[in-house]
Amino acid sequence: MLKHFFWMTAWMTVSIGAFASSVDNNIGKVQLLLGQEATLIRDGEAQPVMADVGLREGDTLETGPATHIHLKMNDGAYIALRPQSELKIECYQSNPEKNLCMKFDLKKGNMRAVSGKGSHSDPQKYRLNTPVAAIGVRGTDFVTQIQNGSTLVRVLEGAITVTPYSEMCQASTLGNCSTELTGLLTQDDTFMLKAMPGTRPQQIALSHNMANRSDVLEQQSREKVAQEATKFGDVVQILKDDPELVQKYLELAGYSNQQDFDPQDKPDLSQSQVPLMFGTWNDYSVGIARPYDEAREGRMVTVGNAAGALWRADGVYQPPSGKLDYNLTDSSAYIVTPNSAVIGADVTDGALSINFDKNELKTHINILPDDGRAINFSATHQLNRTDGVFAIGGDEGRIAAGAISNDGQQVGYMINAPVEQGRLNAQTLWQAQ
Repeated sequence: MLKHFFWMTAWMTVSIGAFASSVDNNIGKVQLLLGQEATLIRDGEAQPVMADVGLREGDTLETGPATHIHLKMNDGAYIALRPQSELKIECYQSNPEKNLCMKFDLKKGNMRAVSGKGSHSDPQKYRLNTPVAAIGVRGTDFVTQIQNGSTLVRVLEGAITVTPYSEMCQASTLGNCSTELTGLLTQDDTFMLKAMPGTRPQQIALSHNMANRSDVLEQQSREKVAQEATKFGDVVQILKDDPELVQKYLELAGYSNQQDFDPQDKPDLSQSQVPLMFGTWNDYSVGIARPYDEAREGRMVTVGNAAGALWRADGVYQPPSGKLDYNLTDSSAYIVTPNSAVIGADVTDGALSINFDKNELKTHINILPDDGRAINFSATHQLNRTDGVFAIGGDEGRIAAGAISNDGQQVGYMINAPVEQGRLNAQTLWQAQ
């Protein structure tokens, strides 16, 4: 069971714990939409994907080059569909008292799937089909990618079978196939499986198998940032008030143009119109954080730590009156363990509201790490600065900090807080409804 962490100040409460699933009258719903290019095809008609839309059997979901969709099924199953992917829900009946059927067809792209109660009760009623192979589960959390005519599979928890199609294993059936071509993959294996037509899946060591895969490159970047952050401490700071600390972070990262950095420098805003942008201190991206030169173009630094910062367009902070609710539009997260290992994570849900009349911010996000131990972050904070920059503190120091765009229509904040596995690092961007 997850540990719970609580911090309290005169104006703020924060908690970290397990999150709960939701159930509705559909087979599931779109729990989170990150990005703008996503299509739902239902009964032959295409429509834009909307957050919280209910899902039905026969639905097909497609994502664009910069869009993620997170699905939550009624039995607690979770699916993260990554950019440039296409997934069809062939059937999803997860009530053990009825005819179970949980079947998906990943036509292209990359997805992560976490099994729900339905497949746990009868794994033989679950199937993920890909263009070349059938995947069956045994209570599982796994990642699947379609790549150059092959299917790549990696297990994070549990076990799966991967079987190329044949007369003995057809796409029309359910459950695990068992043929001479079947490959078994478990959470203890140090390799992934690569399936191709007509041959037994190939074992490829994780240490070098996925050098060209985006998720592994992302993991390597996270590890690099984590190593840099531990050299100087990772508490989130209000960097707007401390240009010398910004210079130290740049020096720590070994930024090649650090001698030219002027914290008061204000590049031409016309070159970039994005109000808020996360950035690293170097020339590479990590998650939603862009390279340093791109993030600072037309913007001033607000908050950050050794891993990166949040930059805001230069201008006068003039927030609206009343209360605004915000939708989560982009995010990234990972956990650094005590031995400096990095656990990837997905932000699966969230909410944020600001009462500008009362200067009060409320937010929560749900996070699912790759190790399966869910995390909930929630906070209520009094905005006591007049520039829209805020830092949420606790008994162990600051654990979150962020900024509101000058017009109040966007919010970004980053988290660095202790959790059971180590320290949670997350970045979130929000847009007013």
